[in-house]
Amino acid sequence: MTELEGSDQLAELRDFIDRAEHSETETVLPGTDIRTLWVKVTPDLATVFLAVNTENRGQRVKHVSRIASDIRADRYRTTHMGVAFDSNGVMVDGQHRCLAIIEADAPAWLAVTTGLDTRSKLVIDIGAKRTASDFMPGRYKETRTGAIRVLLGIEFLGGSFSVGALAGAMNQITNAMIQEHWDRWGDLDDVTHLARNAARNTKGSSPAGLLAASMLYPEIGKEFLQGIAEMVGLASGDPRLALLKYNPPTKDRVLAAYAAIKPAQWMAQGRKMSVLRFTSREILHV
Repeated sequence: MTELEGSDQLAELRDFIDRAEHSETETVLPGTDIRTLWVKVTPDLATVFLAVNTENRGQRVKHVSRIASDIRADRYRTTHMGVAFDSNGVMVDGQHRCLAIIEADAPAWLAVTTGLDTRSKLVIDIGAKRTASDFMPGRYKETRTGAIRVLLGIEFLGGSFSVGALAGAMNQITNAMIQEHWDRWGDLDDVTHLARNAARNTKGSSPAGLLAASMLYPEIGKEFLQGIAEMVGLASGDPRLALLKYNPPTKDRVLAAYAAIKPAQWMAQGRKMSVLRFTSREILHV
């Protein structure tokens, strides 16, 4: 059965929940009909839930794919956030989680709440969004988070990428993936500090993009960033000089990362570069 039938939609919904695998203890908010139960939401049950997803916000397909990726890779973490329905049995939260369970074809334990006020959807998910850097230790967390996102995006593409492809790949990198790889590149405080200083001396190059460039080429990473930061001893044709002449049409972080990686690669290869040029379709191999 893939959709709810009958006049009492909330009662039908609770019947499906009661027949699913769930915890023995149900929490009821005193003086209300609001109930919460831990439920193992299977793809079939997620389909039932989505049948009453009639008044929710628009679905974000890429967000669903990111959650599904985490579920398949066992990166998904159970939290207090789950699925919620109002007193009419209409879904007000959790559609993307349910869609991801179906896409991943794997179950997940979720807190399922029923009986919320019909106006509850007006105050759900309207606060400040948390980023991966909010949870991680150390200094310069935002810069390091951005650099790791760039590198994981490049790995996702197999090391060959255009600006457009990298932008799409970076959108598939979840906070859980960044956290999983946080310690992979070791202590980055020194080079991150250099990247931030170097960014002040270039047009359109973000600290995260410059850090990613130095992480891709660790043998010359510090030298590459130090030279940009101090702008001394740069001979004619030094690839780092090209960054000074780079004036991007936008402040897009993907363009900035691409623009930083290309001179770093040329420096690692001992090639000269006086002006930085590339198109959105140019393929860079790293």
